[in-house]
Amino acid sequence: MGVKQENRSIVSAIENVRKNMQITCPLILQVTSYRNPAGEPEFESSYFILIEETAIPVDGDFSRALELLIQCYYTLEISYPSRLHGVYRLLEYFYGIQSMRRTSCFIQFIDILEKCPT
Repeated sequence: MGVKQENRSIVSAIENVRKNMQITCPLILQVTSYRNPAGEPEFESSYFILIEETAIPVDGDFSRALELLIQCYYTLEISYPSRLHGVYRLLEYFYGIQSMRRTSCFIQFIDILEKCPT
């Protein structure tokens, strides 16, 4: 889901996500800037982990931002959004985060993944 904001600060982007869109869980905020230094158009993206009203800058690409988001949920012991619980659990596995929140169905799924040829 993207929200286009022309010439706005990160503070207004946070306000838009939190108040107008009513999203309260930690998430990745992507801020894309457009540059055209007398040539081809160029887009540059910056990523932030948004926890409550705090934006933590990510040094890296979207994959790094996703890894940090999962680590924030795990470290701060925040519950995953119920609709995305399974997705986050799978991401925990791929990023090597050992969660104590294992279900038998999840364990069976991971066992199947580990038996797949690489």
